[in-house]
Amino acid sequence: GGVAGRAMSDLLAVYDSSGKMRLPANKDIVVGKEDGNKEITDEGGKGNQFSRRIFDCLVQVKEGLERGDRSSERSAERCIRILSAAIERSRGLGGSAGAVAERLASLQRRQQRVGEQSSPPPSSFEVVEEYLNLVPHGMRGIHSCSTVTVVARATARRRSPENGAGSDRDEKLDGDRRVSQPERFPLEIHPLQTLASIKRQIARHCNHDEKCLKLNNLTGRSLRPAADSSSTFSGRANLSTMPDTTLAADLGITEGSEIIALLSDKPQMGILPNSGSASGNSSKAEPSSPALSLDLTGLFSRNGPDGSSDLFFDMLISVLESLPVTAKGADSSLDCKKVGKLADTHSLVWDLLLAMPTNAGIIANVHAAATAMSGGSDGARKGTVPLGSGDDMLVEPIMAGGSMGDWSSLLDFHHFERSVYVMQIFDSFLRPATATFASLQPPAVGEELSKSMGEMATGFRARFIQSGGFEAVLRLFIESGRGVGKSWSRNRMGNECALRIITECFFVDDGSGELSREGRDMIGSFVQTRDFLGGLVAIAIAGEDCGSASVSDDAILRVLRLVRMMLESGPPTITASFTSLPGNAAETFLTSLLLWKGSGSFASTSIRSAMNIRKSTEEMILAIPLLFASALPWLVKSLKSIDPFTDGSEEFFSVLLKLVVSVNVAENADQLRELGSAVCVKLASYPRPNSDTAHIDHSTGVLCGCLKLLIALIEADYVGGGFLVEGSRHVLRSLDIVPWSGEFARANSGNGRWDLDRADLSPNDRATIDLMGSVFDGFISSARSSGLPPICCDGKSRCLAFRAVGAAAQACRGGAGYSILADRINGIISNVAPSLRHRWGQNASVDDGSSSRSANSSIKYSGLKNQGCTCYMNSVLQQLFMMPALRKNLCSAQIPTGLRSSGGGAMAKGEALVGKKISVHWENGNKYDAIVDRYEESTGMHTVDYCPVQLATGVGHHHHGQQQPSQPPDISSLPRDLPEEFILSEGRPGKETGTFEIISNSYRALVDADESSQDSNIESKAQEMAMLEVKESPDQMTSRKLLEEVQRTFVNLDESRGRCFDPRSLVEASHCLKLEFDVWQQNDASEFAMKLLDRLEISLKKWSPSHFRYLAHTFGMKQTKQKICKECGLKTNREEHMMNIDCQIRDKSNIHEALAGMCEDEIMEGDNKVLCDRCKVKTNTVLRSAISKLPDMLVLSLKRFDLDYTTFETVKLNSRCEFGEALNMKQYTLQAKEILETAAGPEESKSEAGSMMDLEESEMKDGPDEDPLSVLPDEDYEYRLAGVLVHAGVAQGGHYYSFIKDRTSAKWYRFDDEDVTPFDPSSIEQECFGGKVKKETKFPNGHTHTVESEQFANALMLFYEKVKPVKFDIGGEEKEKAS
Repeated sequence: GGVAGRAMSDLLAVYDSSGKMRLPANKDIVVGKEDGNKEITDEGGKGNQFSRRIFDCLVQVKEGLERGDRSSERSAERCIRILSAAIERSRGLGGSAGAVAERLASLQRRQQRVGEQSSPPPSSFEVVEEYLNLVPHGMRGIHSCSTVTVVARATARRRSPENGAGSDRDEKLDGDRRVSQPERFPLEIHPLQTLASIKRQIARHCNHDEKCLKLNNLTGRSLRPAADSSSTFSGRANLSTMPDTTLAADLGITEGSEIIALLSDKPQMGILPNSGSASGNSSKAEPSSPALSLDLTGLFSRNGPDGSSDLFFDMLISVLESLPVTAKGADSSLDCKKVGKLADTHSLVWDLLLAMPTNAGIIANVHAAATAMSGGSDGARKGTVPLGSGDDMLVEPIMAGGSMGDWSSLLDFHHFERSVYVMQIFDSFLRPATATFASLQPPAVGEELSKSMGEMATGFRARFIQSGGFEAVLRLFIESGRGVGKSWSRNRMGNECALRIITECFFVDDGSGELSREGRDMIGSFVQTRDFLGGLVAIAIAGEDCGSASVSDDAILRVLRLVRMMLESGPPTITASFTSLPGNAAETFLTSLLLWKGSGSFASTSIRSAMNIRKSTEEMILAIPLLFASALPWLVKSLKSIDPFTDGSEEFFSVLLKLVVSVNVAENADQLRELGSAVCVKLASYPRPNSDTAHIDHSTGVLCGCLKLLIALIEADYVGGGFLVEGSRHVLRSLDIVPWSGEFARANSGNGRWDLDRADLSPNDRATIDLMGSVFDGFISSARSSGLPPICCDGKSRCLAFRAVGAAAQACRGGAGYSILADRINGIISNVAPSLRHRWGQNASVDDGSSSRSANSSIKYSGLKNQGCTCYMNSVLQQLFMMPALRKNLCSAQIPTGLRSSGGGAMAKGEALVGKKISVHWENGNKYDAIVDRYEESTGMHTVDYCPVQLATGVGHHHHGQQQPSQPPDISSLPRDLPEEFILSEGRPGKETGTFEIISNSYRALVDADESSQDSNIESKAQEMAMLEVKESPDQMTSRKLLEEVQRTFVNLDESRGRCFDPRSLVEASHCLKLEFDVWQQNDASEFAMKLLDRLEISLKKWSPSHFRYLAHTFGMKQTKQKICKECGLKTNREEHMMNIDCQIRDKSNIHEALAGMCEDEIMEGDNKVLCDRCKVKTNTVLRSAISKLPDMLVLSLKRFDLDYTTFETVKLNSRCEFGEALNMKQYTLQAKEILETAAGPEESKSEAGSMMDLEESEMKDGPDEDPLSVLPDEDYEYRLAGVLVHAGVAQGGHYYSFIKDRTSAKWYRFDDEDVTPFDPSSIEQECFGGKVKKETKFPNGHTHTVESEQFANALMLFYEKVKPVKFDIGGEEKEKAS
């Protein structure tokens, strides 16, 4: 198309510039008129000559098509393309929106000049007609508008336009009213509308001041370039930077676009148009290619006083009607590619007709027919008797003076293409696009013309119905519905146009959906309703011609509206006629519309219209009793073929559910049994999750609908109809589920727990029990597919599955269902860990004698409880905890007992806790003191004796008007509570959390002194004395508390055999880190890790210097930044201490490229020269960085969070970045750089310096065996991967978790907050590298669906452990200081 269009343009340019081509003039051809009087007969004019040649070509093409010459089809396409290109570039006929707006503005200026001199002025209707003559035929009606979605967001207080800005009434009405949610509404936009008029539309809808409205963004616009633009569109546009005079067509606004509007309380500044625009429009009037000197304005004008159409128009219509028509299945010899070419030529002709002004002769004929045939007294009617045949009148009464003669000549099925063109004129008269003149300035001019268009439409509507035009359209519509000699694709345009006209005449145009007065009259006298309904249904169920959609969503909604109107307004016989349409048309119509998917576009308007179609179909079925009664067998048949992953099935299952609930069970038992079998077959065929589809989110609408039907059928089968007997057997066979009825009857026959025998179960109960087991084992549980999610994988489907199990248990007689289900659940409970039973609220009595310690021994590590958004903290702490030497070193760090908030003995556990006083945390947030009495090693339980709680002293009784202080009770005389025995580190459900603190002896002495003397000042005085001995700054105090909480967390994780530990106190202590966001909110895990280590160094350096040196030894590294003068060779080194390496991964495919980029040399020259300390002038300098000291634990932070400089928002880079299990850091060290530099020689080192990688490559060229870096032993630089911290999500939110290697067993685990599970390290690439991944889903029907999705879960931090760590000498630094 683009190449052909360019070729046509070049050909026309050559023809226009030549002027030498002369053809004999055809004297009989009248090309057109000028000014309506003088005929254009200039035979030498290029425009006239071109017109004659085009006409002769069209005549030859038409004759060839009538003879059946296949080559004429190609000739027709070429001829139409040349004509389209010529008209687009000719003077005064350009079809682009900008050119039309320019012509309208020119006419406005001309009328203003003439209006000042002429008297009397022309009528408003004449003015409108004159303007409309310049508008292309395809832009005249409201059907040319595009429906877009407007999202109006209030940025501040809403302001009403009638109140004005800041008025008292506005303050009173709107005051503090704000829009909490954006308002979404559809809006119809005409191609000739400007941004200013769109603003006015939105402001009127939102009742907002137009001056305070700002259009922000436009999304979903067309990607095709405008006719007068050489550039292509992107899918998104910033409307706030565009002039208010920009046309909608130039913006690429199309069906389904979305506009973001901001409603402010302050006036918004508009963008002024370009000064060079004559009309004020942003688009230029001239096309991008130079205009031709051809004058082709006479091609579509009237050519004679008799009112007949122009010869060129007639010839175009004749060519259009002569193109071959391939009805569906009529000619099997034509392949789809050939049919596509025919359809393309057909579309080319129509595109040309729609781009030109409407034919004036046909407009005159339409006005003449409507005016002449509606003569006589208003409303006078002459009744006629309906004849009943297909050629008879479709409505009984005929208006006075009316006959079908003139309308039949305009609407003739044998000239269908011409009739479609005429109906398009009807449509534009009945439903004019009132926004056509929105580009005229001032806006009042366009509004006045729009008002006149509305008045003209009202008058034409009455004349059109009275004169019989509506009847003629009905006749043509019914004949078209029969599809005689036409294909559905060729009929589509005419059918949709006829639907718009019929709907406009039947209903009131106010959005209420009520019949108009004329519509009620026509319904009362309607004839051939069966044929009319058949035509409507045929439009909706029409097939596709070579993959082309047969009908639009808008047309479907009109069909539904008309069908419902006919069925509700007419007698019951109409509904009976509808349900008995031949070929099961009514069944196909209803079932296909209940599952309507729309036009295939993902635009919000398309999705919304498809949902409206399904909802309207549901409402129509439920509203018409006879239709409702007939729908059950139709829907049962359709259920068998429904796609399990289809979207939009809610209405389908809603109708089925209402049918099951409302039908007479006894009378419809056979249909309900068929429905039960269909539901079970559909459930059994639901695809099982596998490794390829486990991470793909599929729609569960069909699954949920089937489960709802299953529940309804179980509850409806109270008569024992056996609705699910056959279906239950099918599910058992398909899922290979062990029948619960047989298994549990045999298992329980001898134990006496349930007195069940298989003979006591009826076939219906047995089927219900087996179905209950199938849902429980096959859909809720994933035991049969270990590691994969169950079929019911989302909350809604799982809830429905549990409801189905409960309904099945309740439906069984004698409590058999409940008994079997309870036995099954008890079996599950008996096989889980005691801690999990506690969380389920179950007693440990089903433990069968096994101790909790042995049952819990398989849980090697505990998790950390997420406080809501603290996964960033948990993932880092778990990485540090899994470093055994670091954990031991941190936990053994000494803090003065007087300062430690939890006292001494932090490492005590097991037997060491006996005799100690502890403070136990409870789930209600309180802490209670207790004494540990004893420890039972076989069970792991401590016996704890809680201390009595001293009540606060209050105010006693009144005595003579005065309040007397009450005396606290003497609690020492009260009996002590019985001791409690439980696993101290796990706690108990509803009571202890498993967290406790050991109270120091000094603190206990203070408490005892307080209890004996009740002196509240003793504790504070003792603390003050302790603080006098040991002083610390506020910064040191917060750091010390943080170290305490890290110690407490690590100790509890180390000794706990429970599922998780609650680090709430550690989160509170982390406020001193001063993270970017509050500690309770999501933060960057890398930032937290580095700030945590920095803070720990502060406390360790003050209270435990040896432990401080160990922390620095483990993580500390040095980076040397060198500055090398290229003139004198002076090297200046500057060392920086770091604990991690920030790796820039943008445009980097692996971790080596990121590290090489960090060490890359940078040459500073020109304006960037650097001052040399030796030369004392600015010289060319090489800047480079390298690592001068490597740590034992290397932490690499991948910079996945980056700033988008176009939006200035933080975004996450999900690109693929590979890393290996082994990492050699030799080439990134300072030693390696110096060795390579020395090996390169002095001349090469002083030349244009490149990167270190370049130096290495140059050395490798000298000889493969001469590696300068071989002098550095590899084992000193080798690292092994020990942990990966992963972020899943986007920059604004997500989830952190860690993969960590156990240093003792070399096994990998996934630490995800509370959950610690084994992990296969071979999955690191899939889980951590990022990038895009292709996943295939194979369906039972053989189809494969491939989805390429971005991996939002990828590595953020890498932890590499040195293979040969440097031995840490704990006393080395003291010796160095002493010396």
